[in-house]
Amino acid sequence: MKLFAKIISIIFQPIFIPLYGIILIMHTNAYQDNFTLSQKMVIYGGVFLFTGVIPAIVVLLGMVSGKISDGFISHREQRTVPYLVSMVSYCVAIYFVLQQGLGFWVAILLSGATASLILIFVINFFWKISAHMAGIGGLTAGIFACSIVFQINPVGVICASILVSLLLAFSRLYLKAHTLGQVICGYCLGFICVFTPYFFLYNIG
Repeated sequence: MKLFAKIISIIFQPIFIPLYGIILIMHTNAYQDNFTLSQKMVIYGGVFLFTGVIPAIVVLLGMVSGKISDGFISHREQRTVPYLVSMVSYCVAIYFVLQQGLGFWVAILLSGATASLILIFVINFFWKISAHMAGIGGLTAGIFACSIVFQINPVGVICASILVSLLLAFSRLYLKAHTLGQVICGYCLGFICVFTPYFFLYNIG
C-alpha cells in the first residue's frame, strides 16, 4: 500500500499537472483539429519545460547541495526558492501559450495555477499546505470550467479527476505527508484559484 501511495504521489506531482491540463484541453473539439501533431508536441514540450522541467531542476540542485531533503520537498522551510522559481517560470508559460495561439481561456488556466502557487508560497511561511492537492484541485476545476466555456460534457474525465483526487488525498495522508486539514485546504485552494476567474470572466463575457 505504501508503494501504491508513493506511485500516485509521483504521477500526480504538481510539476506534471499543468501538462496534463494542456493535453486534456488540446483534445477538446475547440482545439483538436486546429493544431498539427508537431505543433501540439511543441506546446506540450514548452509547457512542461516551464512548469515541470525548470522547477524540477531547481529541486534536484537543492537535493544535490543538501538544501532540500527529498523530491517532494517535505519540509516547508525548504520550499521558498523552488516556489519563487516556479512562479516566475509559470508566468513565462502563460506568455508561451498565448504566443502559440492557445488563446485567452487556456492562459486563464495557467494564471489560476500561478495564483494558487503564489498563495501556497505565502501560506507556507506559516503553515504547511498540500501542493499536491492544490494541483489536482486546480486540474479538476479546469475540467469543470472548460466544460462550461467550451460547452462539452466530459463526464468520464470529470469522474476520473474526482477519483484521482480521492486517491491522491488518501496517498498523502497514508504517507503522513500532510494532515487532513492540509489536504482539504490545499484542494480547495487549487480549485478556487482556477475556477473563480473562469466563472466570473465567462459570465461577464
